[in-house]
Parts: sequence; structure tokens; C-alpha cells
Amino acid sequence: MSGMPGATGIEARLDEERALREAERLETPRFSLPEGHARQLVAVVAVCFSVFQLYTAAFGAFEQYIQRSIHLAFGVALIALTYRVRARGGIAPRRPAFLDWAFLAIGLFASLWLVFNHERLTLRVFQGP
Repeated sequence: MSGMPGATGIEARLDEERALREAERLETPRFSLPEGHARQLVAVVAVCFSVFQLYTAAFGAFEQYIQRSIHLAFGVALIALTYRVRARGGIAPRRPAFLDWAFLAIGLFASLWLVFNHERLTLRVFQGP
């Protein structure tokens, strides 16, 4: 190190500041309640999710396979609309980007595909080679 007294203290302080900046960057929340039509969509999805839960509590659940898939689809939709894939400059944008919409579509397709193909999946018979 240099012959200056306290040089290690300055370096330690700089390392500490760098570590704090990196921790803040990593801990920056990606949650952002969207604006415009996306905000209304979040409200509609949340209300429908609640109604679905109340309906199944009052009148009985669907088959486990279907119940879990629908539950997952609602959860994926809410997460994709309120959490951003990338926060620009440490701040989550207010409007979902293309990548957010793409993850929403992929998540809904994967979850609801199981619901729409439930009968075919449960009734198929293994036919060997």
C-alpha cells in the first residue's frame, strides 16, 4: 500500500460504499402497480381470482389437476402484471414491457393448456411401441 497513514481506511470505506451500492441495486424492488389498461386488468384478474376462490370454497373444488392449474394461472397473471422482468436504472417502469407481456402469455398458456387438455391427458391409454 502507500506510505500514507489511513490509506487502508479509505480503501475499506470505498469497498464498503461499493458493496452498499451493489446491495441496493440487487434489492431494488421490481414491483410496480401498472398504469392505464394494465392497472384495470390487474383489478379484474384479482377480483376474478377472489370470486374463483369463494366459488370453490362454497360449492366444492374442481378436480385437483384443474383447480391447481387455474390457481396457478391467476397467480402467474398477477405476478407478470405487477413485477417487471427488468428494472431500468433501478426503478421499475409503470407500464409492462413486451417481455412482461410475453411471460404473461407463456405462463397462461402453460397453465391453461392443462385445463383445456385435461380429459385427453387423463383418459389416454399408454400404447407401447
